[in-house]
Amino acid sequence: MTRTESTRPRRILLATDLSCRCDRALDRAIRLAAEWNAELVAAYVVEPSKSLEYSLERSRPLFRRRPDPVDRMRWRLKRDVASAADNIRTIVEKGEAADTLLAIADREACDLIVTGVARDEALGRIFFGGTVDRLVRRSTVPVLVVRDRPVRAYRDIVVATDFSEASLQALSAAATLFPQGRLTLFHACDVPFAGLIQDRDFEAELREMEKALGERQAEMRKAAQAELAIFADEARRAGLAHDGQAVTIIDGSFQTVVEHARLRGLTIAPFVADDAARADLIQALIFESGRPVLVLPQEGEGFRLERIALAWDFGRAAARAVADAMPLLRQAREVRILTVLSDKQAPASASGPELTAHLARNGVHATFIELERGRRPVGEVLEEGAEDADLMVMGAFGHSRLRDFFLGGATRHVLDNPRRPTLLSH
Repeated sequence: MTRTESTRPRRILLATDLSCRCDRALDRAIRLAAEWNAELVAAYVVEPSKSLEYSLERSRPLFRRRPDPVDRMRWRLKRDVASAADNIRTIVEKGEAADTLLAIADREACDLIVTGVARDEALGRIFFGGTVDRLVRRSTVPVLVVRDRPVRAYRDIVVATDFSEASLQALSAAATLFPQGRLTLFHACDVPFAGLIQDRDFEAELREMEKALGERQAEMRKAAQAELAIFADEARRAGLAHDGQAVTIIDGSFQTVVEHARLRGLTIAPFVADDAARADLIQALIFESGRPVLVLPQEGEGFRLERIALAWDFGRAAARAVADAMPLLRQAREVRILTVLSDKQAPASASGPELTAHLARNGVHATFIELERGRRPVGEVLEEGAEDADLMVMGAFGHSRLRDFFLGGATRHVLDNPRRPTLLSH
């Protein structure tokens, strides 16, 4: 439900199936209409499965016919609320209940929908795919579901909140609709590991869990510092300028790591098989840092730059990868530009010679190779073309899907189990 402003309703829609349990919603709707001086519109929807039954009634003798839905509604209203029925406008339409009621509410500019619960009728299949559930989820105006017979005006009202913008709108609407009511703001939350905590030892066990969590975090920080120390020793032996930081990731967010990567020229990420967290980290670095990412295979024999395979499809990501990899391309003894025929509609093959000339102007000697795809996946063809390469350079997606890296295609094929270091740009 969405509602941009809270105002007193000028028109109320009563959604009824004419069952006895909807009488409670009728009584409440009449009370609210009188309290707010609003027009009350009663709507009844004949579902397609029953509309044929009513049409067949016309062929029967008059004394054997069932009442017409319009006449039945007016009769029920007159019986239940007497003279108050004269002030209720009635609408009967055919169609699917929820869709038709929402259309009526929109067409009639209703500010509130009131309905009841009748479990053996169209309105009764509630909360799990039923009419009321669809009304609540899709209505742009408040929906009041009445369960009990009204005996007084609403005075004590509970407003559930999760402190979101939608909850704020609900609170504003409640305050406007029922200014004389006493509002209680209610928020519920789950206690972590509640199923493992016994009520009688709640505080003690919670303290134990906090202690265990603190100890585990201390162990992880100690392990991270040890890894940083090893890194610093190796960097000093190699004569490299270096610094190290241990970063804490909160609630699975990699934003801190991504922000560090944005201020560096290259990010190196080791591949770890069957590690979903590592896969998510690599995805975040590739698609959110704006910088190239060098993914290293889990098993490697050192890093060389003698032979580089460059995947080229004349796309934006591939062009970005060429620019990002230029310092590495200049160091290579051999560079192969690989284009898979029929991979895309873009004229990748025609642009190959021009790319070769562009690289030559930048000090890179490259060979342009066209690979026949046949009926094989593009990633498999690229793997074959880069069989003895020390490094693969490619754009971060090979098809039109937004994040093809993890959704399938050439990039996923290469990175599911990279055989060689792979530099990706997006």
